[in-house]
Amino acid sequence: MITGWLAKCGSVSYGEGVKMRDIEKLGEAPVGRVLLSNCIHSSAALLVYSIYSMTDTLIVSRGVNETAAGAVAVVSPVMIMLSAVSTTLGSGGAVLLSKTLGKKDTDHAAKITANVFVIFWLSALITTIAGLLFLTPMLKMMGVTETLYPYAKDYATIILLGAVTSTAFSSLIRAEGAVRFALKIWLVPVAVNLILDCLFVFVFRFGIRGAALATVLSQTISVCMCIWFFFLRRDRTYQISGRSFRIDVILIKKILWSGLPSLVSQFSSGIFLVLINRYFGAFHGEQAIIAMGFAMKIQTFLIMPQNGMLQGMQPLLGYNDSNGKADRVKETLKRAVRMSFGYGLFVAGVSICFGDKLLAIFTSDEAVIEFGSACLMFITVTAALKSYCPLITTFYQAVGNARNALIMIAGSVMIKILMIVTMANGWRTEGILWSFVVSDMLTFLFTALFLINSKRKDAFR
Repeated sequence: MITGWLAKCGSVSYGEGVKMRDIEKLGEAPVGRVLLSNCIHSSAALLVYSIYSMTDTLIVSRGVNETAAGAVAVVSPVMIMLSAVSTTLGSGGAVLLSKTLGKKDTDHAAKITANVFVIFWLSALITTIAGLLFLTPMLKMMGVTETLYPYAKDYATIILLGAVTSTAFSSLIRAEGAVRFALKIWLVPVAVNLILDCLFVFVFRFGIRGAALATVLSQTISVCMCIWFFFLRRDRTYQISGRSFRIDVILIKKILWSGLPSLVSQFSSGIFLVLINRYFGAFHGEQAIIAMGFAMKIQTFLIMPQNGMLQGMQPLLGYNDSNGKADRVKETLKRAVRMSFGYGLFVAGVSICFGDKLLAIFTSDEAVIEFGSACLMFITVTAALKSYCPLITTFYQAVGNARNALIMIAGSVMIKILMIVTMANGWRTEGILWSFVVSDMLTFLFTALFLINSKRKDAFR
């Protein structure tokens, strides 16, 4: 019912069995309609996950205690770094897959997907082993306090043990144009996760371990759905055979290179959160860390449509670039920038007007609400400008220019880290808060100047 309604909203319907003629809508249907459809489905998936993330934190806060909820928030860099592997392989594979399907090369498409899965599962096993071996020093490095440590360790241990279930590669599914199924592999597991959360935390009293276990079990369902979609269903654009799983070193290098910008972006986000937690912990203690964790959760929820735009535009850009349809590539990017900028202004308004009320959903502590609402305002007031760099980075990545995408990300990361370190050391808490605004403005300027002077500037005339 939900996916059917979303298809109508997007005006472009992708059936359950996605055939080549459906994929070709990426290159033939009106750009605005396809982009809107992709954005709605991607945003809906992210909305479902954001609601889950906020509800999960709320369940832990109410069912265990606020300290446990703070531990979940402070462990988020582990979650980000864990997802970095799947994001790298998924985004890199999706870029190549979109362009390959645009060329109608189904054999190579099957090979890309199979190699992505093999490398992911090997990487997940390595991540689990390394993460468990170095878990304690890793948590301490992230600024986890003695009070938060027992909760953080229990939660992170179970999440790491379930690393092999941490993805269903929705980006690869979207690359085929199957946006409805990409939504389902989020919708079904999240519903299961919330049910299990309530059972494990409120009924069985498993505590924070129950919340982590619910996450891993729901991820397992998502992986099973993904395996059915790629390997067991017959009505597909391309069929994956045993020979598709032969390791192709050259292909893997291309996948990793195409997905490297996503890896750098994910890891830098984790490093950025570690810096913030350490500074806030040193200046104000764990209450500040908890407040910032709540603010970050709310921000993730609010900017969800902007992230959905990034996911929705990628298949359009890659498919049309491979077909030499520069006008459609140009139109896709322009529409995405306008929509993202307008929504960013809305997010800023909501945060300024209702920040304290949003924080009150998670806690009744007035000090946490006051500080958290201030954090929320500073990290979202420039949401319109903040969306520009990821949009341009996604454009470069989608058309196969990983070098420029890396330059964009590296530049934005350097600006953020430089600003937070400099301003935190100079003006402590106030400096940290203002560093978000200053770094977003400087990143926007850097992106605009780089775009004007890039070698691909002719594509935007």
